[in-house]
Amino acid sequence: MRVLKKRIAAVICLIFIVCPMLCGCARIRELRRPLADHLENFETDFTMFGDVEKQLSKLYETSPQWQVFLDKITYENEFVFGSRVEIKYVDTDIAYNDVEIAAKDEEILPCLSRQMRKCLKSGAIVVTDSRNSEPDISGICDKLQQDEYLTMMGFYSMECSFHSNSVTEDLIIKYRCEYSQPTEQLLQYRREIGDAVTELSGSLWTKEDSDYDRVKAIHDHIIDHTQYNTGKADDMGDHTPYGVFVLGRSVCEGYTLAAKLLLDEAGIENLLVEGSGRGENHIWNMVKLDDKYYHLDVTWDDPVDERGGKEYKEYDYFLVSDEVMKKDHQWDGDDVPAAPENYE
Repeated sequence: MRVLKKRIAAVICLIFIVCPMLCGCARIRELRRPLADHLENFETDFTMFGDVEKQLSKLYETSPQWQVFLDKITYENEFVFGSRVEIKYVDTDIAYNDVEIAAKDEEILPCLSRQMRKCLKSGAIVVTDSRNSEPDISGICDKLQQDEYLTMMGFYSMECSFHSNSVTEDLIIKYRCEYSQPTEQLLQYRREIGDAVTELSGSLWTKEDSDYDRVKAIHDHIIDHTQYNTGKADDMGDHTPYGVFVLGRSVCEGYTLAAKLLLDEAGIENLLVEGSGRGENHIWNMVKLDDKYYHLDVTWDDPVDERGGKEYKEYDYFLVSDEVMKKDHQWDGDDVPAAPENYE
């Protein structure tokens, strides 16, 4: 019995000794994430663990454009801790997660468009293979302001400056943006719109549905769940997809942009048409089915009156030709593809 008690005591002691060691090893493995992992996740405030200098040397060999600043370094036995890491593009004051890389000049516009959709107030585009010391940013800004989704979701203006990086010789475009609403509110709008689009894409159509079926499902859903605002549409939500997806009311901008987001999600090629309808400013969609374009005016297919109740809808402007639309719509035809016939 005495021997048994000694063995039990030895086992208990071993547990108290080994378990903390195992926990410590688990902690070491957890904290020993390579610096590249932090960069991939756009982290800029974390603790590095292990041979910090070796990790930094490896980073500078593979990615000389990044400069790492450690707020504090402490030593514990043979391990080194670098806490509160700040990463900037070398030779600039631009934070790592405010930079987007463009391989060539043609990628500047899509890069900026993605940044605007995040409501960033400032940031930078780094062009690694630019042919120009100063690309046509004025033209790019004009295109951004012609992006109906961006302007209706709050993008107002942008200022840019250029300089060449002394270390990498990349062209750096720094920008500052202004928005028509507080960015926190805009981001909230966009989050709720994104959630709605994701949810609807899983319920309005299936993989087996044809493009026509998807367009019809989108058209019908928007009409069934939105009431045209006949009052004063002074709330930003009335003019954006937020009105359709969240408020349940909107005007033509909201109807059309909501349709565009769902058409994009459904993989349907589409575009926006700005013009007028019965003498008033108006906007609607065009879609491409079977290599032909058709007009789609969801707003005007949603009757303002109460006849037939909520489920009542029309198809007078569903996949129709230029001839049909020109009876009460006007637009500048230079940038709008022809729609020679109704969809059959």
